[in-house]
Amino acid sequence: MAKPGAASPSAGGIVINLARIAGGGPILGFVMGLIGSLWLRRVIRDDVLTSTITFICCYIVFYFAEFTFFHVSGILAIVVLGLFMSAFGKTKIYPESEHAVHTVWSFA
Repeated sequence: MAKPGAASPSAGGIVINLARIAGGGPILGFVMGLIGSLWLRRVIRDDVLTSTITFICCYIVFYFAEFTFFHVSGILAIVVLGLFMSAFGKTKIYPESEHAVHTVWSFA
């Protein structure tokens, strides 16, 4: 709105933009949570790869949310991804690798 020569947005446009930003981030986080949990399910007995996948999922979802054509809330996407992974993704991690992932994330 502050750019010179930019058209002033309507009330409906503001509501639609808010709904897209606030609703799109959680949807993107949920989708990445599904992809990440399916990816983790395929990894067996590899602590480093499991920890790497959890980091990659976080960076990918934030990048896609903020810096691509989606233009949705990256913070909300990360929050939903974290909630999804703590509820459902944790059960897909190989039990011996869970301690290593917890240690890496505690350090981070």
